[in-house]
Amino acid sequence: MLVALIRLYGDYDRLADEVAVHGRADRLPTTYRPHEGGRTAAHLPGHLTVFDGGLILAELDVPYDVSPGEIWQLIRTAQPAHDTAAVFIGGLRAELAVA
Repeated sequence: MLVALIRLYGDYDRLADEVAVHGRADRLPTTYRPHEGGRTAAHLPGHLTVFDGGLILAELDVPYDVSPGEIWQLIRTAQPAHDTAAVFIGGLRAELAVA
């Protein structure tokens, strides 16, 4: 019983450290909207979704400690997601051809 309690306390301590570093998983995304319109983005810890109008332009994995300035730079330089999808589909076709 005591060992189980010590393990539970250790798990709680690790979880608290994880939340302190990466934030809560259930928090709402931070929305970035430039005043002149154009691309927008939704940022969650570790993930950035860039929109162009109502369409998803790109979904990016970002570091947890990314700064707002770095996020704005990513919004400006994000490449369309269809390029990534084309590469994925091409690789998938090659794998299916081998099989």
